[in-house]
Amino acid sequence: NNNNNGVVSFDRLNNIEKAEFVLAKLDENAPTEEVVTMLRHLGSLLSDPNQHSVFEVYINDIVNRLLEHLFDRFNRNPIDHRLCKYILFTLMNIMEGNLAKSILINVATSSMNELILLTLLFGNDQNENMVLLIRAVNATVVSFTDNADPTVNICFMIRLLYSPPLEPKYLNDHDFLSRHQNITTRMLIKLVKILPEIIATLDLDRVLYEVGQFLEIYS
Repeated sequence: NNNNNGVVSFDRLNNIEKAEFVLAKLDENAPTEEVVTMLRHLGSLLSDPNQHSVFEVYINDIVNRLLEHLFDRFNRNPIDHRLCKYILFTLMNIMEGNLAKSILINVATSSMNELILLTLLFGNDQNENMVLLIRAVNATVVSFTDNADPTVNICFMIRLLYSPPLEPKYLNDHDFLSRHQNITTRMLIKLVKILPEIIATLDLDRVLYEVGQFLEIYS
């Protein structure tokens, strides 16, 4: 009965309340299958173009919280591969659609940094489930860079080069930092190749500010 009541009450929520309900279940460490069912429902809402105007104001908070949970779950022992997969699928629903264009530079910087970190920390793990997860992480990064606002794209990449939000243990590891910068540089080079096509859409003042910050550190 409690489950039935829970389903009824969930169905009566508006879509923002549903998103909050799902995120709260993650906060509570609710059973995996319960959370997976709700994440699948949330993912379908986030990928519905008719819901974009509802979610765009809240999407940065949703992305931040999903990434926080994803990073936390990756670092648990044992890792819950199934839950991680569905958190990633939910993020992918955001990154491959128009909602990606509502993600702000600060959120893009922290989110992409965390996804890059996951590929560096777990990319050599040959466990079959982990290999699939890392492929999904990489696909999420690619989807975001394909669909995000071009100004946000170029700014977060420059920012990751001059001021990556990394813990000191990573910042002081020159090999790790070099690999982190190599991934970001490859993304930036790919973006620069299409610069003539997107330059008219860029907020050049914003981009030049980030370039100035980069030059201040590296000049």
